[in-house]
Amino acid sequence: MPNVTVEPRKVARLLFIALAANAAGHSFVLVVLPGLARRLGFSDLQAGVLIGLSALVMTLAAPVWGTIGDRSGRRRLFLAGLLSGCVFLGVAAVLVSWRFREGISAQTTFVLLFTARLLQSCFAGGLSPATQAIVADITVADRRAGGMGLMGAAFGIGSVLGGMVAWWLAADNPVIALTLLAVVIAASTLFSAISLPETHSDTSIHPLNKIDLAKGSARFLAVTLLALSTYAALQQVTVLRLQDGFGLSPDVAMRTGGAVMMTSMAAMVTGLLVLVRHLAWSARRFCRVGATGATVCLIVAALTTSLPILFITMAGFGVCLGLLMPGNLAQISLRAGAAQASAAGLNAVAQGFGMALGPIAGAALHRFSPQAPYAAAAVALACCVLAVWHAPEPFAN
Repeated sequence: MPNVTVEPRKVARLLFIALAANAAGHSFVLVVLPGLARRLGFSDLQAGVLIGLSALVMTLAAPVWGTIGDRSGRRRLFLAGLLSGCVFLGVAAVLVSWRFREGISAQTTFVLLFTARLLQSCFAGGLSPATQAIVADITVADRRAGGMGLMGAAFGIGSVLGGMVAWWLAADNPVIALTLLAVVIAASTLFSAISLPETHSDTSIHPLNKIDLAKGSARFLAVTLLALSTYAALQQVTVLRLQDGFGLSPDVAMRTGGAVMMTSMAAMVTGLLVLVRHLAWSARRFCRVGATGATVCLIVAALTTSLPILFITMAGFGVCLGLLMPGNLAQISLRAGAAQASAAGLNAVAQGFGMALGPIAGAALHRFSPQAPYAAAAVALACCVLAVWHAPEPFAN
């Protein structure tokens, strides 16, 4: 049952603004860091370590913070995650500016930036568990998928905004871009600190242990892993397929591949904001329709040799993923009882491994055929169909 002492709509608005701001900063770093690292004097391997190891730390920290969130409440966990993003961007702006003025060596810059990134990842690992738990606290069972969809939409919109900032400022003014994003996240953190209430009203309830929780949600954690592996793999190989399968030049393939994935992301956000928020479906129905539709879209995408059809199928895939993921999160939440943050922490682990596994698998499969990653993605989504179609209806809480 939702916490009746808070205003759900007010809390939802706060979450949306704060998560979009944080996602913009996260997206900007991922887009800009490989190129910026070279300008700072880092090797490509150092840039990869900076991104990859910090993602691993965030993934491993999530279940720990989830347990803390169930015992001590969500608010401080949420604020700490936001604040860590703000501090990291501010530190990065200072270090990049200092390095550009040659006031610090490349190696020292890397060590300091790497340390700041790892510390930020430790605290940021609590943001997703806290957010999912807050959404569970303020929503009733039949609106849980809509609440989870709002969280996904905030991330999608923030990611697009971060990419726009990267396109607009990163080449000529990376320090200004980092500072701007740090200020935006700082403002959202301050606003949340003033206005966001604690939604976890009873910390005396003993939540399920991690083993029982994982067993009860195993099929849905597998869906998270497979769905995000699929999306991450397609992000990795779409440009390569356009070159090797459609015969486009490298420059045209890069622009077209970016347009394909942006179309898919925009369609996903549309599904999250419009369909999930307004369709009065159960979590199970969202999962069934989303997984089945995504599978059909990827089968067509794997077989097509037409660029317009690839655009259409990837847009359809985005919409269907926008139905599947919040429905799946709602399924996990509705089975978690009092362990909402702990369940979200386990789901964050599945998300992290999915995002890591996808690009590796996609690149490996592309060596066999440009269509192979798409065919494998369709098989993975078909497994999701089997998992969600036979899932029992969750109990309400």
